[in-house]
Amino acid sequence: MKYIGEFLFDFYLQKYKEILYGMAETSGLGLDKQLILNAIEWHPKLGTGAHKCSGIGVWEGYTKDGSLIFGRNNDDTSFFKEFGQYMVVAIFKANDSSINTALINYAGVIYAANGINSKGIFLELNSGNGMGFHPERNSIFVTLFSFLQDYPSIREMSAAFQSVRVNLSSIVNVADKDIAYSFELPTDNATRREPDKAGLIAATNHFVDPRWNLAELPDNASTGYTVTRRNNLLALADKYKGQFDVEKMQQVLDTTIEKGGATDSTGTIYQIIAVPKDLTLWLKAPGNFDWQKVNISSLLQ
Repeated sequence: MKYIGEFLFDFYLQKYKEILYGMAETSGLGLDKQLILNAIEWHPKLGTGAHKCSGIGVWEGYTKDGSLIFGRNNDDTSFFKEFGQYMVVAIFKANDSSINTALINYAGVIYAANGINSKGIFLELNSGNGMGFHPERNSIFVTLFSFLQDYPSIREMSAAFQSVRVNLSSIVNVADKDIAYSFELPTDNATRREPDKAGLIAATNHFVDPRWNLAELPDNASTGYTVTRRNNLLALADKYKGQFDVEKMQQVLDTTIEKGGATDSTGTIYQIIAVPKDLTLWLKAPGNFDWQKVNISSLLQ
C-alpha cells in the first residue's frame, strides 16, 4: 500500500504534492499514511475487472425548465460502503489564476473523479473498455483536477482531451448549464461523443461512439452489465421526458438494475446530482446518508 501510494504521488503536479504535504502535516497522519489514504481507491482495484459507474445528463425537452441536470452513480466493490460516510465536498481556491474548483470525493484524497468549477463545468469519470494500465503516464484522475482548474468551457476542455493519453481507459462525462458530452478515452486516442438525443446523454462503462467500429460488448457480470445499465437510463429518460427536476433525477438514480435502473444495491457507493446553472449539488451515500443538498455557489466565488 505504501508503494502504490508513493508511486501515484511521484507523478503528481508539484502544486498538488504541496497540498498533500500540508495535509500530512496538519492532520498528524504523516506523509506515509497520507499517501496511502490518497490512494485508497487504488489498493483493491489493481488487477481486478470491470467497475460499474453510470452517468446521465438531461436538458432542453427532458427537464421541466430546460436547464441541465446531471446524475451520477459511483459504483465500486462493496468494500467502499465503509468509506461512503466520509464523502466531502472540498473547495480549492488557489492564489494564482486557477479557477475555483470543488472536488466531490472521499476525505483525504486529492484528485477528481467528480468535480465542478466556478464556471459551471461539471465532470465525472467512469471506467471504460478494459485496455490495461500504463503506469508511466500521469493519472487521469489528477489530470481532470487540473482541467477543472484551468479550463472555463467545454470547448477548451475538449481541445485539452485531444492532447492527453490516459493511463487507463476512461469515459469522462462533462456538462455545463446548456449541454453535456461524453469523452471516450481509450489509452491511445480520444473522441467526444455527441448527445444520444437532443437533450439527453447516458454513459456507463463501454464506448458507444460508432466511429470506434467496435464489436458488440457482452452484457454480463464480467462487464458489470454495462449495456443493460445504459439502456435502462435511456429508457427512464424517455419515460420521464419533460418531467425532470432534481426530485425526478433522484428517483431515477434510486432505481436499481433489477427494477429497470442503473443502481447496484451493493455496489453503488455514492451518488451525485449536479445543476451547473446554479452551482448546486445533491449527494447520497446509500446505507450511510440520504440525499443532501450542497449549495456551493457562494463558496466557489
